[in-house]
Amino acid sequence: MKNYIKFKKRYCLFFVLVIFILLFFLTGIFQNNFINNRDLERWDYNEEEIIVGAEGFTLEGKNNTCWYFVHGYTSTPDEMREVAESIHKEFGDTVFVTRLKGHGEIPGNILKLTLDDWFVQVSEEFDVLSKKCNKINLVGFSFGGTLITRLAETKKINNSYLLSPYLFSTYNF
Repeated sequence: MKNYIKFKKRYCLFFVLVIFILLFFLTGIFQNNFINNRDLERWDYNEEEIIVGAEGFTLEGKNNTCWYFVHGYTSTPDEMREVAESIHKEFGDTVFVTRLKGHGEIPGNILKLTLDDWFVQVSEEFDVLSKKCNKINLVGFSFGGTLITRLAETKKINNSYLLSPYLFSTYNF
């Protein structure tokens, strides 16, 4: 009976090891480069290694009021295009939609960045925009709302709008 139990334990350990090896080589689990390579095969990238269509954009207006849009985590400015175009058409204001660093790029790039990195980015872009506009409205979607809320605490803004705001973690860490 003892030999049977030892055999069973060894067999289970061998089976788990085989499953792990298959997952490792077939799915790329625990391998950032494998995920990056799959995305490089799927998407078209420009010279800056940004997915074509994922770039930030500006809609130039006639007024001294600007709108600064910040998209959600792992998303791109394109998710905000329809709202940005509507605001531009309705008010004639300048609309700037940023692309947060690491977003719209190969997946491994986003892992190197933190909330502080993105806050520095939006703060610097806000400062550039404030030289052009007297009033700046902030619009943040989900995670972007976190960034614009923090920005509103430190900068002089006109209004801020939170779209599907990220309010608290749904997971217990």
